[in-house]
Amino acid sequence: MKTGKTMKKHTFIICVCLLMAISCVYSPLWADGQEVSVNFFPSFASGSENGYDVYSFKLENNTSQKQVVDIVVSVDNNYSDLEVTKQVELVGNENRIEKIFFPVFDSSYKGTAHFYLKGEEFDSINLAKSSSGYRGYYAKSILVDKSLTVNDTDKVFKDPGLDYSLRNDFHLCYFESNLDMMDRDWFAYYQYAALIFYDDTFERMPDLVKSAIIDYVKTGGNLVILGHITPPSDFWGGRYKSVKYKVTSGVRNIYSVGLGSIFVCNKDLFKEVRSTPPSSSSSSYGYGSRKDKKEEKKDDTQNIKGTYVPSDILREFDISRRKSDTIKVEDCFNSEYKAMTSVFLILLLVFVFAILIGPLNFVYLNYYDKKILIFVTVPVTSLICCSIVFLYFLFFEYGRLDVYRQSFTLLDENTNTSITYGGESIVSGKAINDALSFPLTSIVKTSTGGRSRNITGLRTISLGKSQVFGSNWIKAKTPSHYTVVSIKQDRSRVEINTSGSEVEILNGLGADISLIYYKSVDGKSFYEGKDIRAGDRRKLSSAGSIKRSSDKEIDYDILFKSYRKVSDIKSASRTFAERELRPGEYFVYLKTDPFLKQSFDRKASIREMGCFVYGKPKKGGA
Repeated sequence: MKTGKTMKKHTFIICVCLLMAISCVYSPLWADGQEVSVNFFPSFASGSENGYDVYSFKLENNTSQKQVVDIVVSVDNNYSDLEVTKQVELVGNENRIEKIFFPVFDSSYKGTAHFYLKGEEFDSINLAKSSSGYRGYYAKSILVDKSLTVNDTDKVFKDPGLDYSLRNDFHLCYFESNLDMMDRDWFAYYQYAALIFYDDTFERMPDLVKSAIIDYVKTGGNLVILGHITPPSDFWGGRYKSVKYKVTSGVRNIYSVGLGSIFVCNKDLFKEVRSTPPSSSSSSYGYGSRKDKKEEKKDDTQNIKGTYVPSDILREFDISRRKSDTIKVEDCFNSEYKAMTSVFLILLLVFVFAILIGPLNFVYLNYYDKKILIFVTVPVTSLICCSIVFLYFLFFEYGRLDVYRQSFTLLDENTNTSITYGGESIVSGKAINDALSFPLTSIVKTSTGGRSRNITGLRTISLGKSQVFGSNWIKAKTPSHYTVVSIKQDRSRVEINTSGSEVEILNGLGADISLIYYKSVDGKSFYEGKDIRAGDRRKLSSAGSIKRSSDKEIDYDILFKSYRKVSDIKSASRTFAERELRPGEYFVYLKTDPFLKQSFDRKASIREMGCFVYGKPKKGGA
């Protein structure tokens, strides 16, 4: 009996060992698709056309071996021919959250993320956005504190006294998740025209979230705080904007922060709102003539302290467009671009060809009585004319690569931080596959002359150490426009040393300075310098007395709206510097742009439309 039991026991142990051995050998086969598991965190749709949709995926390596996962995100959109890819390496048993950001401009409400392991797809996830309903192409999305109710916000944004177009100009998204779930990357918020939070909600946010939101503001966003907030203490804080409707808007202070604004409002702003008086029109949609000034003066609502008027609130917020949208490189491109092929020369060549092959050819052959040679002169003349056209295209058109570039940079040497907003237009005689590379801390908006159902090639963006725009981004004779906004750590600087009334600078911006203006720390002296090469030291000369000094917001329109041609740059720079420079700060116009340069610049004809730097020197250096 014992022998039988022992044999059964040994047999059981042997079977278990065999099963374990088999499972170890064949586990990659039956676990195919389970070696790596994927969980998706839904993206909150804003409905905007700016910025990126940010998708987050949790990847779990269920094996002890290294796994390489390829992620491909595409959208179900007949107008889009774009894929965003990313390759992720997972060590044994590693869990990691990876983010994929997809340009909203090329996005749609339906998309798919595909996951590949060892060249084969093992999972796919539907990326349908958590938003529904048509909000209008130009609707401005606003992220709202979950403590505010729809009834509260409707008093302002859906007030029946507002114009119909204005009531439909905003789409409000209420953040319902835990504050720890908020994104740590500023570009995740760039879709929103504004963020609205109570002060206590903002204070409870993790530090990295608050930092991301402040970076969002610096790059052109708007932050509305209901209550109290201490404005940023670095270079981009401290510029006050005027409050025009302080009594009836509930807005106490407005700070110009970088390219954006922070609005500090009364905490009960949305609680005590009185409806905007209806217009003089009988239309229920608010259309019709506006009130004249006499009617506005008679309006009692404008003078009731502590009661806020929706129209004044929205006028004070002024979030209908981003301040950074003022600069459009397409405008510079259109004003300076000269068409590649000369239509006049082509028409002249056709005319000459017609005369040669027709009347002149016939008269010449008839004069020498050799009309039979017309069968030779016609093809020879045609060959010569075609060769001229071909050689003209080959030498002057086919190899041509023109880049038009413009940028504006805010540089804070104390925190080694720079904010760059700019863009470039690229036009080439032939399609080129040179990759465009942008930092991961940038948002890139692209335009290639309109999208079409007739897809001519798949465009890809590869995310790694940078954003790499691959093939089919630069097409033959089709202008490609790229608008870039970026905030990053930057060691560029202008070292300023003063000795009495003399000012000496060291150009550490990485490009030659065409013009530089500097205002002394006491605000009484104004200096200028010209043609200073990168790395050189130079003394600045006095540029006259100060006409006025301002601590208010920078008027970017002076640079980017009124002045579009290179011939106007110098006068624009001087006007801007005199009006906008604060004491101890400088303004520079560079000959070449070190912030947006690409690898193909060496073979391109660069047309600099203006590279401006507004900077604050390191404390103690000026």
